[in-house]
Formats: sequence, structure tokens, C-alpha cells
Amino acid sequence: MVTDKQTLFQIAMQRWPDKIRISDKLPSKDSVATVPSLADIYRSIESEISENDDWGHIAAWSFHQALNEIAMKRRTERHQEVCPEQVPFELFDNMMTSNLADESWTQERDIYAHLPFASA
Repeated sequence: MVTDKQTLFQIAMQRWPDKIRISDKLPSKDSVATVPSLADIYRSIESEISENDDWGHIAAWSFHQALNEIAMKRRTERHQEVCPEQVPFELFDNMMTSNLADESWTQERDIYAHLPFASA
């Protein structure tokens, strides 16, 4: 059971390598803008999460989305790498809230909405 949002954020962040090269070629303009190296790492992370760990899956996806957003910005600034620590909690939290808006996550959405930021 998830106890607070900060712990969920930290667990999701810790699944990623400390530094990730983002200089790989982007897909065509017709596809979703995802840095390929991040997508590869995400698929690996996703495969390691227990099938029954819904919180692990939604947090991993939300963190991946937030990290990809940071990576795309850094690429436009001509940076070669991104670090998971560059993802602000607020961006992760926004992604979680957005992903949990889907009707399939009704129970989790209600729980997440009432979770404290951090355990006391």
C-alpha cells in the first residue's frame, strides 16, 4: 500500500539510471515525441515491476512521461544527457493526476487524491 506521494516519487525515480544519454535520433514527426533511449529504459523498468503492482506501473509511466518532457527540453538546449533528479515532484504529480483521470483508475485516483505529500 502506498503511504505518501513523495515515497512513490522516490521509488519511481530510483528505478532509473543516474544519467541517461539523450542524443539519440528522434522518431519521425508523425510519431509521439519520445527520446528512444528513455523508451528503451522504461520498457525494461516496466518488465521488472510485478504484474499486480498497479502503483508501481502508474508511477513508472508517470515518471517516464515527466523525464521525457525534461529530456525533450534539454535536447532543444543541446544537452547530451538527462538525470532523473532533474524531474521536479510537481511534474511527476501532474502526470500521476492526469494518468489517474482515466476511469479504469477510479479507486486509485481517490486514494492518490487523499495521500499526504510525505509521511509524518
